[in-house]
Amino acid sequence: MKSNVGGFDRVLRIVLGLVLIGLAASGTVGLWGWIGIVPLATGLIGLRFVTHLDVDEAGIDHALACINEFFRAHAGAAPQAQATGSAVY
Repeated sequence: MKSNVGGFDRVLRIVLGLVLIGLAASGTVGLWGWIGIVPLATGLIGLRFVTHLDVDEAGIDHALACINEFFRAHAGAAPQAQATGSAVY
């Protein structure tokens, strides 16, 4: 698997983790601040691959291709005639 997380992201995770842990330890934020252990650990371990980035990118590319294909196929289509007469409510 190729790396999709850069050095800046790694440093940012370490800093964010330390800030959250510091705020939780000082009592500034509640227990949720201890979640900072997760970004700190992944930054220190050097996790260089994040799964959701590849999956999301492929999903967005596929969705955009489908939308473009739909509009290209229907760009020259004539508008459908509307029924005339009494209105249906």
